[in-house]
Amino acid sequence: MADQDDTIDYDEAMILSKEWAFATNPSNWDDERELRRTVTLEGIDNWDDERELRRTVTLEGIDDASRLKGFKKRVSISVAPETMLAGPGALSALPLELLFQVIGYLDVDSAESFGQTSRLARLLLEQHPSYKPLMQVVPPLRAFYHALGINRWETLDALAKELYHPYCRACGHQATLLFLPLGERVCYNCSTHSPAYWCMAVPNAKAAFCISENQVRKLPILKIREKYWKQAVFPQTVTEERQDLVPAKSAFLAAIEVWGNRQTMCRYAKSNDPDPYHDSYPEEMWLGSAYRFLRNMQIKTPDDPTQLEGPSLFIRPEYNRVTTVPFPWVPRGKTEIERRFMCRGCDWLSRQSEVSHTLLKYSGINPRLPNKRLVKILSGRRNIAHTWKELMIHVRGCAGAGILMYTHMVEKEFENGLGHPNFWVLL
Repeated sequence: MADQDDTIDYDEAMILSKEWAFATNPSNWDDERELRRTVTLEGIDNWDDERELRRTVTLEGIDDASRLKGFKKRVSISVAPETMLAGPGALSALPLELLFQVIGYLDVDSAESFGQTSRLARLLLEQHPSYKPLMQVVPPLRAFYHALGINRWETLDALAKELYHPYCRACGHQATLLFLPLGERVCYNCSTHSPAYWCMAVPNAKAAFCISENQVRKLPILKIREKYWKQAVFPQTVTEERQDLVPAKSAFLAAIEVWGNRQTMCRYAKSNDPDPYHDSYPEEMWLGSAYRFLRNMQIKTPDDPTQLEGPSLFIRPEYNRVTTVPFPWVPRGKTEIERRFMCRGCDWLSRQSEVSHTLLKYSGINPRLPNKRLVKILSGRRNIAHTWKELMIHVRGCAGAGILMYTHMVEKEFENGLGHPNFWVLL
């Protein structure tokens, strides 16, 4: 991972130089837009690119045009005829606070259907404090829920609560995604690398966590259609339903509700863990399987969510961009999105084939870790989002951002005739 010959000497000299100290201090930059172009990756909270958003929903193997009707518009709701408002209805006789409270308990699909009943219902829905910000800044969740084929949707109040919560529910970093099956804000690292947000087949969930069919059916079930190429068949593209999937975290929480807390279940299951060389009762085998799953699974991930390894029965989300959707952050009491950015320096550092120990130490990474672990940490850091203030603090301790800022300053001085650029810095 690191070249330790002459690179360390150069890296140490560069970091200890006065030019490095000047360039890596954001307060020394006169043009904030120039600084933003140098150290940030734009577009985290933007979902206006229709082609990118449609590709998110219609990934290979999950395309289903019948579930994507009305996808292009943010709000595609037909208004009922005016005759439905000819006389005073039951809605106008109820207090507004009570109506808003009832609407907040509706899920997205029920709320949209309610808005189609009358003009008054549509007006109430558009003025609802939870529905209004969701429709302004969030992609069309109804189309995503239909594409996912999920049996349980989150309520408007629950989604609005996540809209005002900027941090990942697992690791605490700035999060830019919404995990649809659970309705939780999650970061890219946790949704991709944490087994808690992976999915497993319903039969495997029943066997691993010792829960019944009725208990599993209460959980959010995903029905994702699989599309594949079949030769000598017209049309050659064949679509079939996959087996029902359930998020591992929801199955885990259902097992905890049945068995008590995690520690008690692990101790009880470990004491009954059967000997693989002897026949055991089915219940003991279930307990042993449940213990092994609970032991390997982590709901509260550590600071580095990329270090987790998932059990084999968990299905790594090849359709990860379908179970998660872009989810901006609106600070409570405001109406505009708070922009988040990813560090371009972390992205640059993760793409390098060799990174010296000096740069790793400067970035706060232990260079003595195994190479695979270093690769995971670097690739995970490039997907962490920051607010502008947090990013300005982050770049002071990021070697990749420091190199980009230092190189930009040197090249700028060379253009002004004040120095010579080190073009081989980025080699």
